[in-house]
Amino acid sequence: MKWLDVLFPLAAVFYLIAFDWQETTLGILAAIAILLVASLAVTNMILRITQKKKKM
Repeated sequence: MKWLDVLFPLAAVFYLIAFDWQETTLGILAAIAILLVASLAVTNMILRITQKKKKM
């Protein structure tokens, strides 16, 4: 699951740069959904790092 925390934000950045998502409503909705999933992955990664530091 750790690699997904890195993969989703990278996929979101790639989608926003590479595809013409601004042209359609579906593209905008897909961009919002991808950014939400990416933010959840980043939050999960941050929580995992802070929990490891608390255990030490």
